Amino acid sequence: MTTRISLQTLASTASIGALAVSASLPTAASAQSVMGQGAASGYKVSAEGGLAVSDFSNQTFADKGGVYEKDEGFYGAVSVSKAISDTWDWRVSASAMSFGDNTALIFDGPDPLFSTQTFSAGTVDLDIGRVESAGSTNVRLGFGVIAANIKQSFTNTLPSFGFDGGVDTSFKGFGLKLSADVSHPLSRGSALRLIGGASIAPMSGTFKTTPTGDKLGSGVGDSTNGNLVLTSAYLGLGYDFSDKAGMRFGVRSDHFEGNTGFSGTSGTIDDGSVSTTAAFVGVDIQF
Repeated sequence: MTTRISLQTLASTASIGALAVSASLPTAASAQSVMGQGAASGYKVSAEGGLAVSDFSNQTFADKGGVYEKDEGFYGAVSVSKAISDTWDWRVSASAMSFGDNTALIFDGPDPLFSTQTFSAGTVDLDIGRVESAGSTNVRLGFGVIAANIKQSFTNTLPSFGFDGGVDTSFKGFGLKLSADVSHPLSRGSALRLIGGASIAPMSGTFKTTPTGDKLGSGVGDSTNGNLVLTSAYLGLGYDFSDKAGMRFGVRSDHFEGNTGFSGTSGTIDDGSVSTTAAFVGVDIQF
């Protein structure tokens, strides 16, 4: 029988309970393409980035009343696309989201307990899209494949006892991605556009949990097959300086939902969920 390593196991050792998950990439999450002129005849390069926030650390200790500060990190994405015809195109995208160390005092007193959590996610996807026009509104529907690499770390520290132990949980998998992007000028002939979109990417892959730290020791860990669904949405404004260059800004949300069929709450990304929000600014250049 395979032994599952979970945050509950670690919590029992350190007298705490845990549930920690994050972020994105993001999509997961790919750079939104400008579609004010329909499918472009040349190559289009899009890049965006911004600040991301979440509250996944406090979800670990919901019974403690929010001992952590908000999780803060960075989000970035880049994509390259090219028209196949007047209405069809292909697009390759990559995105990354990373949250730094978030440390909180869990138990105070002569033997204080500190807990630190981190999260990162990256995705790469390739899709084929079709742009349809309804008046001045352009809609791009995309279908393709996606790969994701997600990692979450959780560490407990008891300085007075020299205890330093935790669990690293990771997911690597592949799946399909369905997306929709919309662009609509605020007025006829306006260079300022309302942009928005959403995507869903169900993936299958391998979750791996590995003990870390001096007391628990590092090890090979356990691997379990499972599923992860990444859903993303964004809303913002775009501005075209010309038919070759533009910029955009807005907000986006990413939600990660993992499932291995484990009958319980493992306290890690393999059987939990997390939501993130990011404010972004981006540029689009056509060659």
